[in-house]
Amino acid sequence: VWGEELREYWTRWGLCLGGPVDGEHTYLAVSAARGALADALAAQDIEQARALVSAMVPAAEAGLRTIDDDGFLIRWVDEVRARRWAVGSAVLIGDAAHAMSPHLGQGANSALLDGLALAEELRVTGWAATDIHAALSRYATRRRRSVTRVQRAAFAYQRLSESVTHPWVRLPRNAAMRAGARLLPDSDDRMARILQRDPVETVAATRALRP
Repeated sequence: VWGEELREYWTRWGLCLGGPVDGEHTYLAVSAARGALADALAAQDIEQARALVSAMVPAAEAGLRTIDDDGFLIRWVDEVRARRWAVGSAVLIGDAAHAMSPHLGQGANSALLDGLALAEELRVTGWAATDIHAALSRYATRRRRSVTRVQRAAFAYQRLSESVTHPWVRLPRNAAMRAGARLLPDSDDRMARILQRDPVETVAATRALRP
C-alpha cells in the first residue's frame, strides 16, 4: 500500500513519484529516459506502460487498472537554455527562457520568481521607456545564475535516477545514495539554493508591488 506521504521509487525502468492526496485521490508521476518504459511511452503502448509501472510500484497496480487508455497523460520534456532573455523591449520568462526537467519541482516556481524579479526591476525604472532596456538586462542578469544552477541540478537528478539503471550499476548507486543521506545532514542552504528565494520574503516582496 501507499505510505502516508509522497515517495520516490528509483527502479530499473525509471523514476516514479506517488502517494495518496486524500481519501479519494492518488498522485502518480512516472519518468523514464531509456529502457523498456521509455520505449513503451514513446510507442503509446499503454498496456505495456501500465504493466511496467505496476511492476515498479505494486501499490499503484489497482489504481492503474481503473484508468482507461485516454486517462494517461504523456508529456515530453525539453530543456531550454536561451542565450538571450531580452531583446529590445521583448523579454522571456519561465520555460521560454529556461525549461528544465521537473525532477526538482522548480519549473513553475522559477517562472513565478522570474515574474517577480521582472516586476521589481521595472518598478525601479518607474516604467520609463528609456530605462526599460536597462531593467530587462538587470532582470536577466539577476535571475540567470540561480535558475541555471537549479536547471543543471534537475538535469543531474534526472540522469542519475533514470539513466544509471543497469542492475550492476544501480545497486552500488543506491548504496552510495543511502550512505550519502546518512553522512550528510539536511542542509537549509541546499534547500535555499533550490528554492532560489526565501518564500516568506517572496510573499512580502510580491505584496510590496501593490499600488
